[in-house]
Amino acid sequence: MNIRSLLIPLSAGLFAILLGDQFGAAKTIQEETRRTNNGSSSGLALEISFDTKNEVFQVFKEVPAAGATSHTAAFLRTVSTYRDPQLDFWYAVEGEAVRVTIGLSYPGSGAKFKTGESEQNVRQLLQTNAQPHVSYLLQPDQKTDVNDFSEYGVKPFKMVILRIKQQDPPLPSFSSCTDAIQLVSVKRLEGEFPSYRFTVRNAGSRRIDHLRGETDTRRGLILGDVGPVAEAGKQFTLEVLAGDVGRVTGDAYRPDTFASFKVTGVVFEDGDFAGDRKYALTTLNRAICDRLTLELFVGLLNERIESGATDLGELRSKVFSVSRDVGVDEMRQLNARFPELSHPLEKVSCAAASDSRATGLLGRIDTFERDQSQSTAKGTTIDFLKSWRDSYLQWLSQRKTRTSDQPPR
Repeated sequence: MNIRSLLIPLSAGLFAILLGDQFGAAKTIQEETRRTNNGSSSGLALEISFDTKNEVFQVFKEVPAAGATSHTAAFLRTVSTYRDPQLDFWYAVEGEAVRVTIGLSYPGSGAKFKTGESEQNVRQLLQTNAQPHVSYLLQPDQKTDVNDFSEYGVKPFKMVILRIKQQDPPLPSFSSCTDAIQLVSVKRLEGEFPSYRFTVRNAGSRRIDHLRGETDTRRGLILGDVGPVAEAGKQFTLEVLAGDVGRVTGDAYRPDTFASFKVTGVVFEDGDFAGDRKYALTTLNRAICDRLTLELFVGLLNERIESGATDLGELRSKVFSVSRDVGVDEMRQLNARFPELSHPLEKVSCAAASDSRATGLLGRIDTFERDQSQSTAKGTTIDFLKSWRDSYLQWLSQRKTRTSDQPPR
């Protein structure tokens, strides 16, 4: 099968979360102040587009004012089985034009490639740690074809700088599927793209581990993959970014916006949830499987560390074998809580999630062995094992539930 690489802008529909301090029991209010634009925008947008089979895919990024530089990443679909290489875009005003610099990089480790010609080119690039860059100086309304990365399997795409047609819509409304999340304030962020920061508080007595939200324009928000969302009583902020999908009229770009935002699903630290049941099932499935798999990996790493064994080949052979039958009983109990939902084969055990985690650990082992010389000291291997054991233990510690709480059945 010939796998063609495809440029997919990661920035479309992204949301960010920042944990804040606890400000006390303030009343729920909506901040009706309008933003003040202190020269934070150039009034220009960078459009990146490419053709698909049925349509032209476009994403727009706001260009900062002179003296500032913005960055966005676009992942490439290759035959990588762990993490994908990406294009990085840096853009900033330079005189009357915009300087756009594009680099091909690889943020992960452990890639495994098939033997197609374009995939071999990517593999060679990653092994040599090369990072080719190209730079364009674009005048407004100047459309440029980018074909600099075709030898690495990247489809050609286009760039153009457009003027932004200013918009000042009213502040969006906020709602939640649970009373545990209360709105404190909402305000518009600086810039021409209409983006907003919601300050909310976890008013419940339990930590929020995962959260899903959606705008009226069906922009999705999922939080909690990196760490818990918010402890009980804590305030945190949701930055909902709009503007990267809109309409071009003539030589001007009209950014998109949204009128309302709703928290549609929440999963708490004890396994209880509110809102979207399908989201809850999927999230709990992943969380339970991750915990069980990482506990097994910690056990394997501890065995190697305590015995002083430095043969990573033996560890590699055990990584997949220990996770074959993980979570069968736990998944049976979990699925019983959602009788109205179908349970595909990959959801009745943790095999799929465990395989993904195992692939990640094997990739790190491969990278470590590749980067070390044959004269690697014994202590270096043990240090490598300890670093990943500690990383897994930290994740498990963050996700630890209260011992007094039992997930509802």
